[in-house]
Amino acid sequence: MARRNKDLLTLMLNKPPAEALVFGVLLAIAIWAAGFFFQLFVTPDESSPGTITTETLQPMFELIRGFLNIVAGFILLVAVLQYLVRGALLKK
Repeated sequence: MARRNKDLLTLMLNKPPAEALVFGVLLAIAIWAAGFFFQLFVTPDESSPGTITTETLQPMFELIRGFLNIVAGFILLVAVLQYLVRGALLKK
């Protein structure tokens, strides 16, 4: 019986290069947007005294958003390289 559960890498390698590029770009945009909206909406309430302030959490927000930007950039780079390499190999 054939295995039905395929991992993401196998699915990406079985797609045409243009479709894999579009999927990679959309995935990178989704990860970047997650980091953007995390920093935008996850802010502490400063109404009561003794709570964590925005100034103390700002470095953590920047770290998480920076990490998500790195992951999104890496996915975008892999998608573009895969498109270029597979496109060149399919032309031969």
